[in-house]
Amino acid sequence: MVCADVMSQLLHHGIGLSTASDTELIAHALCQQPSEEKESTSPDWVARFVSCCMKVVAACSLTEIVFLIQNAM
Repeated sequence: MVCADVMSQLLHHGIGLSTASDTELIAHALCQQPSEEKESTSPDWVARFVSCCMKVVAACSLTEIVFLIQNAM
């Protein structure tokens, strides 16, 4: 997918976006619970990272994804 597709999916799920920046799209994509993640008290960040990487391609920055994950932990 390209970031425009990620933006469309987020908007379809009712996520309000303030900007169209890669950083905001990646942050919201990481917050989405992937279907393979089991219900628990804490998010499965590995599953979310993998799901996000599968949605996002070169149009979005992998460096931004890694930066966001490091700061979330």
